[in-house]
Amino acid sequence: MNSSNQDNELRYTHYLSLAMFLAWFALTAYFASARWLYADSAYTFFRILDAQPLVYDRFTNLLQLWPAQLLVKLNASPVFILHVLNYSLPLLFLASWYFTRKQAGVLSLVFPALLWLTGPQMFFLGYSEIGMSMLFFGLLICSKPVS
Repeated sequence: MNSSNQDNELRYTHYLSLAMFLAWFALTAYFASARWLYADSAYTFFRILDAQPLVYDRFTNLLQLWPAQLLVKLNASPVFILHVLNYSLPLLFLASWYFTRKQAGVLSLVFPALLWLTGPQMFFLGYSEIGMSMLFFGLLICSKPVS
């Protein structure tokens, strides 16, 4: 494959990835309130707002929840904290895609694809170890092997 075709393929992959992320962000905004009424998410949300410690056996969730915990300490509004919680996982996927897209090329499409493959129930879970494990799986796919 010549360089021009590879450049076009990479450009289309970037556009497709951006479109998938934008659609996910739009649906995240649309389902923002409903997803935190789900019992497990509501329990965590109120623990965060009450500044209670979050000790889980699923420590990767802490990566996703610490921005909200920081905002509670900064006395941010609960609505703003809710939106930060809603966007923390997709922003981690977006950041991972952004930093691997040049190195991994077409493989970087794995980040928006895995975000969508987590399924529609992800719009009703405010946080999830499933999402974080998919993120780490995508990072493994896009990493170059050590020689």
